[in-house]
Amino acid sequence: MEPCRTYENHWLACMAAVGRGRVTRLEGGIVLTTSRMPGAFLNFGLPRDCHADRLPFFLEASGALLAANGHPPALFLSPDAGDVPALSAVLLDRGWHPAVHQVVLERDLPVTGVDPAPGVAVDPVGPAELGHWIRTLAAAYGAAPDRALRISRAWASLWANPGEGCRSLLCLARVDGQPVGTGLVWMQGALASLYCGAVLPEYQRRGVERTTILYRLRWAAEQGCHRAILQTEVGSPVERLCVDKLGFRPVYHRTLWVPAGSWRIRACG
Repeated sequence: MEPCRTYENHWLACMAAVGRGRVTRLEGGIVLTTSRMPGAFLNFGLPRDCHADRLPFFLEASGALLAANGHPPALFLSPDAGDVPALSAVLLDRGWHPAVHQVVLERDLPVTGVDPAPGVAVDPVGPAELGHWIRTLAAAYGAAPDRALRISRAWASLWANPGEGCRSLLCLARVDGQPVGTGLVWMQGALASLYCGAVLPEYQRRGVERTTILYRLRWAAEQGCHRAILQTEVGSPVERLCVDKLGFRPVYHRTLWVPAGSWRIRACG
């Protein structure tokens, strides 16, 4: 199986686990819906091997299914969808626009030759620290406080309910004993994916992100994973850190599309 299909399946399974969502297969693709959480990152259509001529039918069917669950239309395009330029042209012609451009990065495990930042301690999160993890992620997320807490709790639930045959770990970074950053790693088979890498604004550019990434990569390798992936916005500081310093390589791009008039959606990945 091509890496794109493998990684898209892995990501879809994780998103379904976060929102305890339902995956529905339609002609031309897949739809993920959840009644637990709003937002395009947990409620979307995912075209697969979809010819451009058939995309309008998938848009109608996936939009109806999302609407039936109380969600607006949203669509992710990756090379797994088919001819991305042709599909993008159809979306533009119908008044949709790209809202978030992601790059999916990969690296082999284990990690050697990279050290954590001095003064940053990272530890796994247990029941006693779960509240600290949720509040730190919510504070670093940058959204409205109530919404940020809901999203953070949904991600934290993955720790207790990672899905059948899967494992997950939450970690919390501290500087001088104070919680300053978060991380999550989700493991399915021999593949691990990294999410929720967030740092409080006043502690950014101090090696916290690098240290939480290294911690998760080493945990995943100890659990028997042979490869790790993560996604971030194209051109972000996380992409530069991972590619320039941590041995990741770009694999493909994924773009979130929404209809005209929709708000810009921020990821928490």
